[in-house]
Amino acid sequence: MNFIGQGHIKLIITVLMLLSGRCYSLVPLESLMLGDLTQDYVEASDPIEYIFRTDVTVDKNGKQVEKKYKRAMGVYRGFINEGENLNNFCKQKPKVEYAERWNREQVKRSLAATLQFIGLDLTVRALAAYANSLEFSKAEYGNLVDNLTGNYCSQNISIISLRQLKKNMLLKFDRKEKFPFPKLQGNSLYPEGIRKGTFKDQAEEKEFIQTVQLFKSFCSWGNDVSNYRLLVPLLRHPIVMSFVIRQLANLRLDWEELDNKIVLLDTPSSIQVFCENLICRKVTTDTFRRKIHRGVGTNDLQDDFRRLYCQDFRDTDFRIRKQEPKILKIIDGLSFDEQNLMVSHFISLLTGQPDLFVRAGKFEEGKKFMRASMDQAWEQWAVGQSRNFDKSLYYEEALTVEKIDNKLYFEKARKNFSVVFDVNLGEFDRINQKVGKIKTAFNIQVPKKFLHWARRQWVSFEPNQVKERAWIINVFKRTIKESVFQAKSKFRIAPWTANLEALIVKELLLQLGMYKTSPFDITDEGLQVIPIELNYAPFALKYIHYQHNVLENVKADKTLADQDANIKRP
Repeated sequence: MNFIGQGHIKLIITVLMLLSGRCYSLVPLESLMLGDLTQDYVEASDPIEYIFRTDVTVDKNGKQVEKKYKRAMGVYRGFINEGENLNNFCKQKPKVEYAERWNREQVKRSLAATLQFIGLDLTVRALAAYANSLEFSKAEYGNLVDNLTGNYCSQNISIISLRQLKKNMLLKFDRKEKFPFPKLQGNSLYPEGIRKGTFKDQAEEKEFIQTVQLFKSFCSWGNDVSNYRLLVPLLRHPIVMSFVIRQLANLRLDWEELDNKIVLLDTPSSIQVFCENLICRKVTTDTFRRKIHRGVGTNDLQDDFRRLYCQDFRDTDFRIRKQEPKILKIIDGLSFDEQNLMVSHFISLLTGQPDLFVRAGKFEEGKKFMRASMDQAWEQWAVGQSRNFDKSLYYEEALTVEKIDNKLYFEKARKNFSVVFDVNLGEFDRINQKVGKIKTAFNIQVPKKFLHWARRQWVSFEPNQVKERAWIINVFKRTIKESVFQAKSKFRIAPWTANLEALIVKELLLQLGMYKTSPFDITDEGLQVIPIELNYAPFALKYIHYQHNVLENVKADKTLADQDANIKRP
C-alpha cells in the first residue's frame, strides 16, 4: 500500500482551499492526524492527577506532615504489593482469548500506548524540572531536546506529533514549572542518616540521567506490537503494568488511616488511551469501555488485561532482527542492572519515593541504607531507655578504664598498632571485652625512629631490670603526653583523670616486643599514627550521662544565684 507524503497532502489541502475561494489558516497536518496535546500539558491545573501525592496543610506540631508521609508510604507499599500480586497471578498461567487476532493486537496496542502517554507526559515535565534545577541554559536544553526527539523518537508515534512534543518540552523548560521530585528531606519515615547526607550531592544528576533514558524508551515505540523497542523493560515489569491496568480499569490505590491498610477505589480521573487501527488517542472512560475489545466469554476488563499481561507482555523481549540501528546499539549496550534502575526511577517519579539504588554510586553502598533503619531504631531505643532510667539507677562502684587483651585486636602481620580500652562500671560491664559497647577513638602520632629505638632498648633489658625499663617508660610517656592531653580536652567528661599514657606506653612496648626483629628501621621517616580506642559499656555510659546532668544542674544553679545577687545589689 502506497502512502502519499505529508508534504504532498499539505500542498493538496492548500490548493483546494484556494480553489474554493475561502481563506483559512493552514492547520499543521501533524495536529490533524496525530493529535495536538498542547493543552494537556499547558493547563496549570494539571500536575497529572494519577500521581498520588497530596498537599496537606502543616500544623504547628507537624501532625499533618506525618499523616501525609504515612499515606504516601502506605500507598507506595500498595504499589509494590499490587505488582507482586500480578506476578503471583501469572503463576497460575491464566489465558484470555479474543474473537480475532487483530482484536488482541488492538488491546495490546492500547495498553502500550497508555503507558507511553503517561511516560511521555511524566518525563517531559521531569526533564524540564531537572534541567532547570541543574541550571541548564536555554541553548543547552534546546540541544538536548533536538538530540532526543531527532535521534530516539519513532516517526510513527500517534499520541502526539514530534513537533508538538518538542514544543511542549521547550515550553515546560521556559515556564520553569515545578515538579515534585522524589525526595527524602523532611520525611521522618526515613532514617536521619539517609535524609541528611547519603547520596544527596549527586542525586539529581543521577536521576536526570535515568529520566533521559526513560524518555528515550517511551519515545522509541512506534505503535508496532511486534517490536516494542526500548519500551520492553517497562512493559514486562509487573509493578509498572499493574499500574497501567489500574488506569485502564479506573482504579486507584488509597490508604485507610484507621485500619492502616491499602484499598482499591474507583476513580473517574485515570488515563485511558484507545487505539483504532494504528492511531491512538486519549479518550473518555465511556468511549474506552464502549470501544475496547473484550475477551471471549469474559466481562471483566481488569481481568482481561491481567491475563493479557501474563500471556503476551510478561515474557516479551527485545526484537533484534530488522531493528533500527540506533535502537539496536542501545539494546546491545543495555545491561540487566541498567534496565532495573531505569524502571525503578520511573516508579519513583510516579510515587515520589526515591530509589536509593539509583542515587548510590555502587551497589555496595546499599548495605548502608539497608541497615540504616535498624540502626536508627536501636539508637532511638537506647536514648529512650537512658532518659527513662535517669532517676532510678544508683552507682556503688567507681568508673574504671581497663586495657583489654590485645589478642582480641592486635595482628603482628598487619602492624596495626593500637591500644583498646573498656570503660566499665561494675561486674555487668566487665563481663564482655569490647563487644556490645559504644566505641570512640582518638589518635596519637609517634616518630617511627623513636619506636625503633624504644623497642631495641626495651628488649635489651631483662625483666628484673626494673629501673632501666622504668626509664624507657618515662621517656615514652613524655613523648606522647601532649597528644593524650589534647585528646582529653576534647571530651566533655573524660573517663580518666590522669596517667592514661602509662597504660598506653606499656601496651605499645608489649606489642613491639612481640616481634623478633624491629618492625621499624632507624632510617624510617615520618610519624606512626596509633589509634587509642575507648569502648563505653552501658552502665559506665549511664554514669557519665548522670555526671553530665549533675554538672549542668550546678551551672544552672550558679547562674540563678548570680542573677539573684545582681538584682539585690544596689
